Amino acid sequence: MPQPLTKLIDGNKDFTLNFSPDAMNMHPELAAMVSKSIAQWSIVEQELGYILIETIGSQAAPSLAMYSALTSSVSQTAAITAAANSILRDKKLSTFEAVMRVIKSGRKQRNNLAHHIWGYSPQLTDGLLLIDPQHLLDAGLRNKERRHLTIDEIKSMGFEEYIAGRRPNFSDIYVYRKPDLERIIRDFDQTSKIVFTFKLLVGDFSYTPSDDELYDTLSSYHLFAQYLRQ
Repeated sequence: MPQPLTKLIDGNKDFTLNFSPDAMNMHPELAAMVSKSIAQWSIVEQELGYILIETIGSQAAPSLAMYSALTSSVSQTAAITAAANSILRDKKLSTFEAVMRVIKSGRKQRNNLAHHIWGYSPQLTDGLLLIDPQHLLDAGLRNKERRHLTIDEIKSMGFEEYIAGRRPNFSDIYVYRKPDLERIIRDFDQTSKIVFTFKLLVGDFSYTPSDDELYDTLSSYHLFAQYLRQ
């Protein structure tokens, strides 16, 4: 999994940070993997809408219209959960709950990829940097507060501490290398298969395997199995 920058470098000295879209030009192979991860997650969200259709059945049109009008994934998840809790029972309901835990975990990772700020460093040749924009804003605030310090005040503080305070904390910066993104792509692909399989379980398709076979398929996915036990 991605590691904090502090795990990979020795101290903060002379380490250059650049947070901008240029990061993707510096590491095009990793940038393509980031894009693939986000595209893969779009399939998960699409299949989640199909679950709503299949759960409600023939009366799904009004619910689907309301679902589609919701602008946040949190609201859409709440709508699907409410429908499932009112319709599903016993094993199918507990299976749904495990599926939603898988989705919740993956969605957090996807949102980080899509909404956090990407960067790079010339000293780190095999990875992209990622930071929550709030941490950049916090660093900007510290920078503003120190902007008018006198030379004597800076000397008293120590120049290294002064410089470090103007930058985000390295512990808040995560490094994404090729193996990290490969794992995310695999997990997102498995999540889409889990959601698709559950759609078959709650749907009325004539060509699907039996419920027992579908439960066995779900249990074969390690992401599903670990959340089913919770």
